[in-house]
Amino acid sequence: MRRRHLLALCGAGLAGLAGCASGQPAEPASPSDDAPGDGTGGSDGDDTTPTPDGSTPSGSLDASVLALQPALVHLATPDSLGVSSEADTQYLFLSLSVTGGEPPARSDLAFRFDGEHYDPIEADGPTDLWRLYDDEGGRYDADSGEGWVCFPLPATGAPEGAGLTWSDNVWVPSPDVRERLAAGSPPLSVSWSVPDSVEAGASPAVEVSVTNGGDRDGRFVGALNRSGPRVAYTPVASVSRLVPAGGTETWTPGTHALGEPGEWSETDGPTEATYHLHWPGDRSQRTVEVAPQE
Repeated sequence: MRRRHLLALCGAGLAGLAGCASGQPAEPASPSDDAPGDGTGGSDGDDTTPTPDGSTPSGSLDASVLALQPALVHLATPDSLGVSSEADTQYLFLSLSVTGGEPPARSDLAFRFDGEHYDPIEADGPTDLWRLYDDEGGRYDADSGEGWVCFPLPATGAPEGAGLTWSDNVWVPSPDVRERLAAGSPPLSVSWSVPDSVEAGASPAVEVSVTNGGDRDGRFVGALNRSGPRVAYTPVASVSRLVPAGGTETWTPGTHALGEPGEWSETDGPTEATYHLHWPGDRSQRTVEVAPQE
């Protein structure tokens, strides 16, 4: 949700991707990965705005980028995953940890971008955000003082002054992240396959390949479901992968075993399982034959 007022752009210097927002210059931290394959760089400092009287802010936060993506995965029905995105919106996931002082409430956090403040997404459960299916306790709150938070932001905008704000403090992401925020998601093309057939009891290898046709990194987000055999519809996996500019990423999401060998006999003959892949603006399906075990 957007906070409906314009803000003066921050005049403080810009620094690295993550650090401790304490109101004093932070010592650079050793580089670390924010999330597998995210490519946003390590943590190397921060930028903060002091309180009006120059005192140390009451709450200090470490922050790092988990993902910047064009869509969200959610539970579309009780037995299927879907992909959703508001028009002209991108989603920034941050990991936060309080390092000192009174932890701010999640409602006190906002992300400043393109001259306005945007509130964290308030998802009620997996029907809004699939991440909450088994990670409800992983979302940031003041009681734990750590966890992830997600901000819906405009798909493009001016990067100057972008940063996480709370009370009179601000954490500024790295120049690379600000550049990605400003430019929006690059064009991604998708191809994928399943084997022609598998034996009962096996887990078929679904292979997904995504090519980035742009000049900046972008994140692919998708949802994989299955229908059959002997099941109407079931979620298989949420799919998320950072694809480098001009590059291609190929991987195999985890799948479930298709029944038990004893469930089929040679007299039953083969049956089928159909996989359904959804991603922003498109979907397709592939079918694999499930044969009795020889």
